[in-house]
Amino acid sequence: MFSDDLGFNPFDKNNKTSVDDPKITSFFLSFGRPNNIFCYNGDPRKKISSMPHTESMLDVIEANNNGSDAYFYVNGGRKQYAINQLSACFCDMDAGRDDEGKYFKPSVVMEHKKRFLEKINSFPVPPSWVVDTRNGYQCYWILHPNDRQVNKTVWKGVQKKLSNYFGGDPLAIKINQIFRVPYTWWRKGWEGKAPYFTSILPGSTGNCVAFNDLKNALEGTSANIDCARTGKSSGAWFDAWKQVSDEVAANETLVTRRELHRKVADVVFNATYGSDYDHETYREERECTKSESRRPRGRPIGTGRPIKRACVSVSETFNSTEKAIGEPVIVTSCMGMDSTETLHTDSTESL
Repeated sequence: MFSDDLGFNPFDKNNKTSVDDPKITSFFLSFGRPNNIFCYNGDPRKKISSMPHTESMLDVIEANNNGSDAYFYVNGGRKQYAINQLSACFCDMDAGRDDEGKYFKPSVVMEHKKRFLEKINSFPVPPSWVVDTRNGYQCYWILHPNDRQVNKTVWKGVQKKLSNYFGGDPLAIKINQIFRVPYTWWRKGWEGKAPYFTSILPGSTGNCVAFNDLKNALEGTSANIDCARTGKSSGAWFDAWKQVSDEVAANETLVTRRELHRKVADVVFNATYGSDYDHETYREERECTKSESRRPRGRPIGTGRPIKRACVSVSETFNSTEKAIGEPVIVTSCMGMDSTETLHTDSTESL
């Protein structure tokens, strides 16, 4: 059984990462690779391909101590086509954000974590590792060495089912996914959030699991991803930001930071629900979630749009922009930036 008793205060600034920590060593050895690829990021808009990459744990820890988030490639490769061995299945269980795009308070996140942990502990095939982050848990099922050549299509199906079963981030399931390095700091300084020291939950064993056991445990779980759950992902926000910044730069106009991010929120909203679905209707339907019918007023049963907690509203903006309301900015085009990869950490922010 996994326990949420960490035995220390994850907000204590005296927490330190040690390369020689046996828990970190055991964690990375379980993936069955001699080396790992790390990357780090201190800019929320930077694509994975633009991040600094290294095979040195010392480099990534130093970057983390200097304000960057620290990640590693779960299956050991930067490009999907280059990955020939699948070390693990995984799921990012994230508390998400509120309707204004802000992170929940720690007390609210703990309520989400309690529900996550109940589901983790009741699952027939326990994860090998559960990593505690500020906004949720990242679970890993380390595959038995004999199962690491599993068909990629079948593996992807299991990934989708894990996301649906646990309510995880539906976009943080790629073969070349990056997740947080445990025992490093979760950092969102640009949103005014205190650092949080990640760690491995008590109860984690690192034991391998048989792929078929995991697959059978998910029998009956849908492998269809609900697109409405992807609206808050960092990838969706980055793509919208890129589109808006390119348009504004092309028009050579000055906009306030608030206007810029309002446009970004509009793009994400329209991409999720369609341009004919207005924000006022969305708000009315949100109110309807409190009623027993859980359907939009005035619409026959079966004709309303699905009501999802993770829906995007026009007011979803980065908290940091509120510090600079009214300040005009010159927007530089992102044309030419790599759009083939997106950053998923504790998305509906992930990672």
